[in-house]
Amino acid sequence: MIYNLNRSGPLQDKWLRLAMNTAIDRNKMLREPVAVDAAWIKNALARFGVCLEPIPWPMDQFYNDQFVENADIILGGEVLEENVDLGLIHLFKDQSSLIRRMLDPKRLARVDQFMDLFIQAGTAKMRKEAFKQLEMYLNSEQLLIYLYHSRKEITFNAALSGIRLNAFGWAEFSKLWIKPSSSAEKLIN
Repeated sequence: MIYNLNRSGPLQDKWLRLAMNTAIDRNKMLREPVAVDAAWIKNALARFGVCLEPIPWPMDQFYNDQFVENADIILGGEVLEENVDLGLIHLFKDQSSLIRRMLDPKRLARVDQFMDLFIQAGTAKMRKEAFKQLEMYLNSEQLLIYLYHSRKEITFNAALSGIRLNAFGWAEFSKLWIKPSSSAEKLIN
C-alpha cells in the first residue's frame, strides 16, 4: 500500500500511517479467506475507526493522471525483474512508478538521494547497504506498507521440456522444445 502524499488530509500524519500499518495483521490476512485484499484491509481498519472505500481501477488506466490525483491510498503489487538491482532502479526512479507519482517532492528527493547512492555503489555489498538505508527511511516515515510476498507456481504439460520462466511469468521461448512421444521415438529408431 502506498499513500498519496501529494494530497492534503489526514494521511499526511505519520502517526496515522503507523497506526494503519500496525492494524493490518499480515498473518491473519493470509489465513482468512477473502475475495480481494482491499476488502480485508477495509474491514481490518474499520475496527479502528479508519473508513476506506476501495475503488477498483482498471490496469489500462494505470498511467492516467486521475488514477493518482483522486486516490488517497493505492493497493498494488510489484514484480521485480530477474536482475533485482535493475528492478529496484526501475521501481524507484522510473517516472511512471507509483512511488514517484505518490510521494511529495520533499520525500521523493530523499528517496532519490538513497537511490543515487545505490546506483553509484561499486559493489553488491555497498548497494545492499544503500538499499537498507532507503528501506529504513521508508519505514521510519511510513511511506508505504509492505503486506506480503506471494509465490505463484505454474504447471505445464509433461511434453514441454526446457521451459524456464522469467520473473514476469513469460517462458524463454528460444529454449523451449517439445519432447517427442515414445511412439514417435520408436518410428525414428
